Amino acid sequence: MNIETAGAQTINANPTMPPLFLADHQALDFINSLVSPKEYTLEFLTDDAAVLRWLEKAGFPTEGGAAAVAENPPNELVTQARALREAFRIAVAARKKGDIADISALNTLLARSNAYSVLYWSDPERVPERVSRRYVTAPADLLVPVAEAMANLLTTETFTLIRKCENPGCSLWFFDRTKSHKRRWCSMALCGNRMKVAAFRSRQQKQLEQAEASD
Repeated sequence: MNIETAGAQTINANPTMPPLFLADHQALDFINSLVSPKEYTLEFLTDDAAVLRWLEKAGFPTEGGAAAVAENPPNELVTQARALREAFRIAVAARKKGDIADISALNTLLARSNAYSVLYWSDPERVPERVSRRYVTAPADLLVPVAEAMANLLTTETFTLIRKCENPGCSLWFFDRTKSHKRRWCSMALCGNRMKVAAFRSRQQKQLEQAEASD
């Protein structure tokens, strides 16, 4: 089930609830910030502050982000983040089907790329350290690294390894980096064990029905 499912109740994640980082790729983790099982939709990007928290925990740069958000209208960051997430979700699904999708939202952010480097040198016995920084003057600038991760996924990764959890009731995507490339679930804890138990019970029920039918 995906986020277009009609009638699904949207629940905002509690700020203390840790986001799901199960995909083994930052761009797919961004898609998974909206979880859509059958009964409801769980939203982790609830407001501007939640987006900043998510970006930081995911390892994206957030320096200057709080100031940029404070100097702009409320909810500008979360609105743009959700729009980017949906555009990318559609693009990933299209790529999996061998189709194309509108990627203008990604291109708009990629055009804002404004990275620069600074040098740090505090120890005469060590070489200077070069560190990448970004100018952040608007909320959209915080999403540029996310768009870059998305572009990387769409253009350079092996898409046969980009998969959706095989649990029909799960919406989560992942990058299968296992050696055997046979990963089936977003995680064993969330879906793998549950589906294996369901399959076992189904087999048991069929065996029971067959035994009763043969009596």
